[in-house]
This record gives sequence, C-alpha cells and structure tokens, in this order.
Amino acid sequence: MVPMRSTIRQLDVVQNPLRAARGDKPYLVCVQHHALDHLNTRVMVPLVTSRLVSEASRLQPAIKFEEATLYFDPTEILTVPIRLMKSPIASLAAERDRIVAALDLVFTGV
Repeated sequence: MVPMRSTIRQLDVVQNPLRAARGDKPYLVCVQHHALDHLNTRVMVPLVTSRLVSEASRLQPAIKFEEATLYFDPTEILTVPIRLMKSPIASLAAERDRIVAALDLVFTGV
C-alpha cells in the first residue's frame, strides 16, 4: 500500500469513526469528488462484512482489503464530518470501475 495523506479524497479508505458500527462496517470509502474537498464533510460508503450481504454483486462488489473480503455497499451511503475521521489508511483507486458501476446502479439504474 502507498502511504496516505491526511486529506480525505475520493476512493480513500478510513476506519469507521462510529465505534458501535465497526463490527460489520469496519471501514468507509470516500466517494466524493475532489472538487468538493473544501467542504467539511465527505460522502462515504461502508465496506461491510459478509454478514450484511447475501453474495457479491455489481451492487455490492467484493473488495480484498487487509487480508479480508469486504463488500462495498452503496445502499448504506452516508455523510461524515471530516473532524470525526482519522487519516486515510489506503486507497481503492484500483477498484474505481467497480465502485463507479455500483454507484451508477444506485443513482441511475444503469
């Protein structure tokens, strides 16, 4: 993995700041475009455990992360204040096409 910067940008992964949710949603992925980096919040999508999905699909693609298989779940999209998040720990830029396809399905049905 590449060392990360402190600014949270599109496709960066952070630990879920909501401790009560970390068991099944340990990480969040920023899906907000960098043109909106001036905002004090980020639009985030959780990486969830298999307990929350029936199987990998275009809507919830499987992502290998830290030796585990987690699922990008855009049906659980949320906005999080930057002040609650720690620095990014990874980037899912290599998964961009699958992430965009899942978001397209949520927002456009395509």
